Amino acid sequence: MTIYNNVGKISSEVQQQQIQTDAKSESELVPLGIRLPLNRGTKSYESLFRMNTDIVSKVSNNYKTFLMTKKGELVCKPDFGLSIAEIFNRTDLEKKDLENIVMEEIESATSKYFPFIKLLDFESKLELVSLENTLKAEYNKIAIRYSVEGFEEKSITFEMMIRRSK
Repeated sequence: MTIYNNVGKISSEVQQQQIQTDAKSESELVPLGIRLPLNRGTKSYESLFRMNTDIVSKVSNNYKTFLMTKKGELVCKPDFGLSIAEIFNRTDLEKKDLENIVMEEIESATSKYFPFIKLLDFESKLELVSLENTLKAEYNKIAIRYSVEGFEEKSITFEMMIRRSK
C-alpha cells in the first residue's frame, strides 16, 4: 500500500487560511500620495518613496508644502504660497503689525486654496540662533495650529523658522 503525503487540504484548513488572508488584506494600508520630503519607502505598501496613508497626513503634507512655497514659485499660479519672509523682513512696521499682516495673509491664502482647513492658533517669536564661530542670527519662529474639516479632534502644529535680514 502506497501512502501519499501532502495531497491536499481539508475544507476547514482552507476556510481558516481564507479568513487569515482576508484579515491581512483589510489591514494593509492604501497609499494616498507621496510624503514630502522624499524618503525611501520601507513598508510593503510603499514603492520607491514613503507614502501618506490617511487623509489627515496627506492634507497636512500638502498644507506644509503650501506654507513653505513662496508666492510666484508655482507656474501659472502666481498667488499660490505666502510672502512671510518678505513681510517679516520689513523694517517700517512694529512686530505686532507684522504678525497681523502675516496672519491675514495666511488666513486669506488658506481659505482660497485649503478651505477645509480650520486655523486655530498662530504664534510668532524672535529667536537668536548661534551659527559658526559665535555669529548669531535672528530668526522668527512661527507656529501655526490647525485642524482638518471632519477630523477636528486632531489638531496639528506646523513650525518654521524664517531668518531675518539686517
